[in-house]
Amino acid sequence: MLSTPRLIDHNGGVKPTQPFADLRTDINIMALDGLVAFWDFATESFTCRVTGLELSAPTKPPAIIDAPGAPLGSHAIRLEAGQYLRLPREQCTHIDFHGDRSAFTLVSWINRGTSESGECEFIAGMWNETRMKRQYGLFLNNRIWGGEDKICAHVSATGGVSTGFRCCFDAAMGAGKIEGGRWTTVAMSFGGGEARAWQNGRLDGLSEVNPYRLAAPIFDGGPVGSEFTVGSVHHHGSMGNQFVGEIAGIAIFARELTPAEHLVLASP
Repeated sequence: MLSTPRLIDHNGGVKPTQPFADLRTDINIMALDGLVAFWDFATESFTCRVTGLELSAPTKPPAIIDAPGAPLGSHAIRLEAGQYLRLPREQCTHIDFHGDRSAFTLVSWINRGTSESGECEFIAGMWNETRMKRQYGLFLNNRIWGGEDKICAHVSATGGVSTGFRCCFDAAMGAGKIEGGRWTTVAMSFGGGEARAWQNGRLDGLSEVNPYRLAAPIFDGGPVGSEFTVGSVHHHGSMGNQFVGEIAGIAIFARELTPAEHLVLASP
């Protein structure tokens, strides 16, 4: 049974809502409409339960650990500094959201660790800054818009930087801080020209940058666009923006989930 949902207030604090546990049932993620990718590491592998495609580890593979109490069961991957997973561009057709096919939702269940780099922390997406092939990416601790320790739902219409800046400022920003040492459901969605950041099943605050309106559909990287990565992105010529911690699962939908669906997938 999933836990009682929690509400993020506009000041960035977290407060419980009324109990919903008696109204909720266990949910089969595989049965949800629009699911195009789902990694839960339950089989102690990096294999997608929807497509059968396997994430590879270019460096030392992250450990698949026993994680009693993890949101999706009893396993998770543990990412240390320098570790990440990837899916080659040519295998990303089902998660290559752009143009008229820009609507999507990406949900991940994480237990944030401590990164020594001081950089923002990348969870998952298709985002290559070195080659100006940004599409979408779920980050933490991105300092644009005052996003320290918060969710950043990055999207790009051009693949490059924002006009007048050295980086991309197109992102929906969460309001509540992501604490370490506990499981948190983090998510991003895009549809109707707007990106949204979600924490534990709730729209994470409501401000001028959540939702965030993008001027055009998501960038089409073409055949040589970004690959899909977990835990790190390519920027300044090498891999960086390392996420350190545990990930119990990643689910991607080719549509925007409803607020009720976000809530039932949450496991604070």
